[in-house]
Amino acid sequence: MDPPTKEEIVVLHELRKRISDINLIEQDLLEDKNLVRYLRARSGNIDDAEVMLRNHNDWYIAEDIKGSLAEYESPPGWEDDFYYKLTGFDRTGCIVAVAPFGAWDIQKEMANGNKEEFVKYCFHQIERLWSAAKYQSKSEDHMKQLVGIADLEGFSLRQVTSYDVVEAAIRCLKGFDANYPETIKTIVIVNAPWAFQLMWKVIRPFLSERTQSKLAFIGGNKEKWREAIIQHCEPDQFPEYYGGTLPDSVKLFIGRDGSTSKLSENQNEIISRK
Repeated sequence: MDPPTKEEIVVLHELRKRISDINLIEQDLLEDKNLVRYLRARSGNIDDAEVMLRNHNDWYIAEDIKGSLAEYESPPGWEDDFYYKLTGFDRTGCIVAVAPFGAWDIQKEMANGNKEEFVKYCFHQIERLWSAAKYQSKSEDHMKQLVGIADLEGFSLRQVTSYDVVEAAIRCLKGFDANYPETIKTIVIVNAPWAFQLMWKVIRPFLSERTQSKLAFIGGNKEKWREAIIQHCEPDQFPEYYGGTLPDSVKLFIGRDGSTSKLSENQNEIISRK
């Protein structure tokens, strides 16, 4: 994300004055490079940015996001059932994440009565990713964002026809759009089947146009995947399966402070540290 412009810094000074009456849980939000996310998410409108920020702080407190990040433990098996991994960094230092969403059997957990836990799990994972992006931004004059590869192969009609799956997805998308503005740089979406296209028609209105503009639906052509991803990343920063040169067994591990280490899943050892 670009650093704040001189014009934006003037507006941010006024925005900080306006929110001086609230107890911000995230004090780093007062930094220009972080606060500007809310201004840009609302197209430079300071009134809308103020409302967004106040609502976010209320949500952050109500959901105890800060506390849950330090203490949250995923339900047994969920790290495998709802698997994703970080694989490296794009050319500007933004973290690259790969998520095989199509393989996630969300409907099974909805049938088990775990809708609330699933929503909580998703926000915990989003907060972990954002914490890693903030860690990478510490010494920068701008905030790092996230580059995603979302693989929808295997996404089935049983997910679309489950009210609880759709409702959980909408809650996650609405919460993400409202509370993590300007965190996405781009998401390359591959292997989207017709079943997902049905679901997309339902959930799309809950994402802002600004967020939607950062999503690229590529299809099932692997060469086109590579062409889209290589615009942002060097080949050694994303998996071989998607056209890169990084062994599919390698991933980044996120520490509780947001720091990252690169691991071999097969050997379970640290290979290098960013």
